[in-house]
Amino acid sequence: MHQYSPKHGPVPRWLAGVFAASVVMACAPGCIGQPPVPVTRSDLALTLIEVERAIAAVSLAPAEVNAVNRDFDRASLAFFSGSYAEVIRQLCDLRLRLVKKAESPADRVAGSLKARVDPPVWTIGSGVKPTARVTHVFEAAVPAENLQLAFRIRDRGGDVKFERAFTVQAGPTTRVDQTLEIDSGSAAWTPGAFTLEAAPRGGTGVIIGRWIVSAKSLDAIRVENDARLDSLASDADAGLADAIANCRGRNGLLRDRPSEDNLAEYLADLPELVRSVDAEIVALKAGRNPYRRQAGDHWRTLRLAGATSSCRVFAPAAATGDTAVPLVIAFHGAGGDENMFMDAYGRGLIKVLADKYGFLLATPFTYPFVFNPALADELVVALARDYSIDRSRVYVVGHSLGSGAASRIARERPGLAAAACCIAGGDFGGARQSCAALVFGGAIDPIVSARSLRRGTDEAATAGLAVEYRELEDYGHTLLVDRVLPEAVEWLLQRRLTTEPARSRRAARRAARSEARAATTAPAKP
Repeated sequence: MHQYSPKHGPVPRWLAGVFAASVVMACAPGCIGQPPVPVTRSDLALTLIEVERAIAAVSLAPAEVNAVNRDFDRASLAFFSGSYAEVIRQLCDLRLRLVKKAESPADRVAGSLKARVDPPVWTIGSGVKPTARVTHVFEAAVPAENLQLAFRIRDRGGDVKFERAFTVQAGPTTRVDQTLEIDSGSAAWTPGAFTLEAAPRGGTGVIIGRWIVSAKSLDAIRVENDARLDSLASDADAGLADAIANCRGRNGLLRDRPSEDNLAEYLADLPELVRSVDAEIVALKAGRNPYRRQAGDHWRTLRLAGATSSCRVFAPAAATGDTAVPLVIAFHGAGGDENMFMDAYGRGLIKVLADKYGFLLATPFTYPFVFNPALADELVVALARDYSIDRSRVYVVGHSLGSGAASRIARERPGLAAAACCIAGGDFGGARQSCAALVFGGAIDPIVSARSLRRGTDEAATAGLAVEYRELEDYGHTLLVDRVLPEAVEWLLQRRLTTEPARSRRAARRAARSEARAATTAPAKP
């Protein structure tokens, strides 16, 4: 689904190392001790969700903020090296320290596990008996003993639908590979998305996988829906044509074996998506655009510069009427995807801010925009077909690699964004023009140095650009996002686009002051 080409220009210079590291990471997902089942992006995502939940639940002292940031960034560096299992091990250690269970062997082993159900999408009444395979991601080092653990399946409401005890022979290299039968009585299950959990017997669990229960094969539903979409008029106007293409992209997520490396598939509530896509096709057949003024959080595809790319859109109630609202476009960091700002970075904190301030939020797949910032203009046009957008209040914010996209848009797309915010990144050195921009750096960031960010923003400010730098002493590369987002959003929303570039206005004011001084010092005319 993510299509892009590097032909549109160079990667911003400060970002070349981060981008290269992300390519290495994407091509070489390493592992520790060769676990029985490959470690995937879905495992990383579930671990990150658990860590962010733990961080949100505690109040950190100043000294702990520094230590937690350093530990998280060590895991980030492991991520860029391509060792998924090592990332999960380090994040497991961090989570256990935060929840005060670092010395619990059972909790540590539970955190080292992953689970996959076969079939991953189980059809009620199919006659197939589902089984869960529980394996280790990394070899937990704990005292040698037999540990009693529980495997659980929870519904979206948090209720336990199934539980099975199992025993693990723990030790300095704890290896797990167990298969557990799941009760397949149809009366026990209804269509839905379920979480898989490992826990000490009677204790609090950690999410180690997901499972889908469906009333019908998702592959069959997808094929039927494609045929329904094929029957729609080919001469639809641009807005309806985009809606048809978007519905086709959403329908493409319906698969009996969701990809563990495509989080849009893996993390989606696919039975709910079945219902949504069906209703969307009914609307399209009636000539209506089902995405116009659509409320809430939804995944969509966009046609930009002839290619298809993915985006999440969140529209609070304030953005679903005819009154024009601000638009915030948020670009994720290297190795991430369109889900990062919505589900991570403070557990989707930016959605809370969108609700609070009433702005439309879009979080596209970043990479195409790094190469071609003009895609941002097309993104705004596409969203404006469905929502009423205040074109004087379009803003861009980015993290790390995403800051490269945000800063290029700020510099190269005059008249698009009223302001930009770059977190742990951004390139303004040597810029000749830019909208107003705010750059945040973490003093202990091991990936993008605060010194380089400060130097670039100082250079831009000296050139007369409205670029500002702020640095946080005890923050590093990633948790910096959670910390500064409220401040960043408030700063952005205070600014509006004017027709005259900021540098031109300042130059005009300086010229006017110079003329005034000259008039007061010049000899009086006879």
